[in-house]
Amino acid sequence: MLNLDIKRQLFLCCYDISDTERRDRVCSIVKSFAIGGQYSCYECFLSRSEYQMLRRMLNAFSESDDSIVLQPVLSNKAIKCLGVAAPPVNLGFTYIG
Repeated sequence: MLNLDIKRQLFLCCYDISDTERRDRVCSIVKSFAIGGQYSCYECFLSRSEYQMLRRMLNAFSESDDSIVLQPVLSNKAIKCLGVAAPPVNLGFTYIG
């Protein structure tokens, strides 16, 4: 039986990469996991396996002078959004494919 109760954790993925080609590649990878964000900072709800996959992918494309941060956001604290930002929503989806 397939277990559809996958625990997800909210992460912020931020990066500062000077090389345009590498930055575009990292941006594409992060956006494929993201639920929202802008410029060089994205919100990602990740399961444990998705987190590990994203880490492996980012490690494969990053160089020693790149800065990439994948920071968990504590779920027991209220998220405060400033400006026009909307709070992230955990859609509770499962992708099989």
